[in-house]
Amino acid sequence: MKRTLYVYDLKPVLGAGKNSSFPIDFEVDFVNVIGELVKLDEVKRKKDLQMDDKILYIDSYDYDKVNHIVNLCFISAKYNACRNVINTETLKSKGILKNKKDGDEEKNHMAIKFYDDKRPLCLFEYNYYGIGHQKVINYLNEWIKLYHQKKDKKIRYRYESKNVVSRDFLKSLEKIHRIKAVTLTIDREDLQVSDTKALSGKNELSDNADIVLKPSKGVSIFRTTVEDFYKMYNDKNKRIKRVTVDGESVEKTSLSFNTEQMKDKRIVDVAINSITEEVLTEDIYKRFLNELEGI
Repeated sequence: MKRTLYVYDLKPVLGAGKNSSFPIDFEVDFVNVIGELVKLDEVKRKKDLQMDDKILYIDSYDYDKVNHIVNLCFISAKYNACRNVINTETLKSKGILKNKKDGDEEKNHMAIKFYDDKRPLCLFEYNYYGIGHQKVINYLNEWIKLYHQKKDKKIRYRYESKNVVSRDFLKSLEKIHRIKAVTLTIDREDLQVSDTKALSGKNELSDNADIVLKPSKGVSIFRTTVEDFYKMYNDKNKRIKRVTVDGESVEKTSLSFNTEQMKDKRIVDVAINSITEEVLTEDIYKRFLNELEGI
């Protein structure tokens, strides 16, 4: 079976408080957090994502110390999905086979490589029926916080995830004859304008803010300018979450693309369970290692 792996950068961000500090070694710290987490009973490590009618928990992990890779297996399940079950060949009903709290078990696998002191790289297996990458990161951040509240309250940090963008973003620039606008999406907390800064704590507002940049006097924005924004997006010290380009082709057809749409991905072949067609955990871990070699 073919499986899609998306590539993400994980950036450690210091928590609030003047005495907050990072761990001495991110890799060791993460392994310690996960090691303590999997010792807990499955029910205690479960998170109920009520807005999605799903539960999520870490099932197991594997630490490849030589290659600095932590492989993780997560399980999710959607509840509140009771339906009448039919045989799709005969159309005969089998009745309602699930209660409201029952759900089909789904797996997502992830690998984190600590190839740089402050720039872990992440491969995440996409599963349409499973759970999203950001929800997994939020889950891990919660347990990192809980772990240090017990061990060392001075250590406060979380991981921010940003997709790695493929070179197709730059190739798409070549197709644009005229660039009408560039939109930079940033965190609303980073806005420095006083009038908008006062709105930073409004719960009904999105965490993101868009800065729309247009050319002067109706001319096109230069490609080199967009390339500079692209470099800023990839700069770990910058806070740009997304770059969106709007323009038109030589034929004056509207074109639009952004860094979120063009995130780097790898397609791999993995072995599956012949009955459930679930990915075999041991096999996808081998694929992770192959993809992460040389980084």
